[in-house]
Amino acid sequence: MAKDSSAPCKQQLSASDVNDILADHIASSFDAARMSEVRASFAAEHIVPLRGLCPPELLAAIKDEACDLMERFGARHEVVFEITDNTPRKMATVGQPIIKAEGAFIHAFYFSPILPEFLADVVGEQLYTCPYAGEHYVISRLGKDGDRQSTRLNSSH
Repeated sequence: MAKDSSAPCKQQLSASDVNDILADHIASSFDAARMSEVRASFAAEHIVPLRGLCPPELLAAIKDEACDLMERFGARHEVVFEITDNTPRKMATVGQPIIKAEGAFIHAFYFSPILPEFLADVVGEQLYTCPYAGEHYVISRLGKDGDRQSTRLNSSH
C-alpha cells in the first residue's frame, strides 16, 4: 500500500531547535501579567511552580529521552549516609556524562540560553549553572516501594 503523500508530515524535533522552541513558547505563555504573578509568588514564597514552562512537544521529547536512557543505562544505588543520621537513599540514576553522550534534548534544554534569562527575570538576579562538569543534571527514578532520595519516599500505599 502506497503512502499518502498529501498528508502533512510531522516536523521532527531536533536538539538544535530547543532554544528557539522554548523562547517562542515562553514569549507566548508568560505575558507581562503572568510574569508579574510568578515574580510576586517567588518574592513571597522563595519558590514558584512554573507550570507550562516547557512546551508539550519538547517535554515529550525530554521525557522519551529520559525513559530511554534510564532503560539502557540506569544504575541502581542503595546507600546510607551517616551525615544525615544514617538515612537511606535508594534509586536508579543516569549521570550527566551518559546523558550528554547518548541524549540530546536534556542537555540542550539545560544549556538553552533563554532558560537562565527567563529564570533570572523571575527571581530578579543572575543565575549560574553548576560549575562542576558531570554534575549539571541527572536522571533519577524512584520506581520501587521504599525508594527515596533525601526525605522523599516512594510508596504505592
